[in-house]
Amino acid sequence: MTDSQVWEFCRDGLLVLEGVVPHNINQRTIEFFEEHSSREAGLILQEDWFVDHVILNAQATGVVRSLL
Repeated sequence: MTDSQVWEFCRDGLLVLEGVVPHNINQRTIEFFEEHSSREAGLILQEDWFVDHVILNAQATGVVRSLL
């Protein structure tokens, strides 16, 4: 992340990474949360498609490492 992106994250509390996660995975994620209660939200971590395309996404993990 650039210094500006880190600052924006600290200021806004989020960072949007356009085009990093495929659109169909974003849609599946939205559908998952529409179908599950907030108490079940952690179940998404058991979904291979979510882990592979979001948690293990190289661009996303790079951002997380920058923030840590």
